[in-house]
Amino acid sequence: MRSQTKFDEAAFGEFLARSLKKVETEVDIDELTELTKLYKKHVPFFRRSYMGAYLAKLAFSDGKVAERPSRFSSTGEKPVRIEIPEEDSAQLFFGAGKIRRVFPRDIIEFIMTNTNTARERIGRIRTFPNYSFVQVYRSDADDLIAMLNNKECRGKAITVSYSKKRIPETEEATETT
Repeated sequence: MRSQTKFDEAAFGEFLARSLKKVETEVDIDELTELTKLYKKHVPFFRRSYMGAYLAKLAFSDGKVAERPSRFSSTGEKPVRIEIPEEDSAQLFFGAGKIRRVFPRDIIEFIMTNTNTARERIGRIRTFPNYSFVQVYRSDADDLIAMLNNKECRGKAITVSYSKKRIPETEEATETT
């Protein structure tokens, strides 16, 4: 007979979703790669899922996330999401995404190290498996494209251009004879 779990399944699912989001946006990928190598070295293959569940259980105790110090607790500041007004913004296409292990923090670092653009000039970043979209001020867009297009990111040249607006298909466009 299976024992009943003492965790709230919905809360645990939310915890895992938040954790996955942090892995995609906040955690240093190179550090995780090193930890993954150690994990694979020390945990037998057929025990890894149980070990992962056990570690999740340790992090999520009694339906609440275990108390951990915030990485912003020393200053008390949280990262601020930059909102650029639609009329002042341009959306750029970056030819790299999650498959190449490129996440928003990587794009921000890429832009800031290869240009003289301040963090406050970079808006919303959406990453997809093969590409990303970055919102920037319209006045900066041409310079960013000129400076970043064909620059190397994670070992490969990256394409940077204006994103193309999707044109919604109308009934007239879909009806062909």
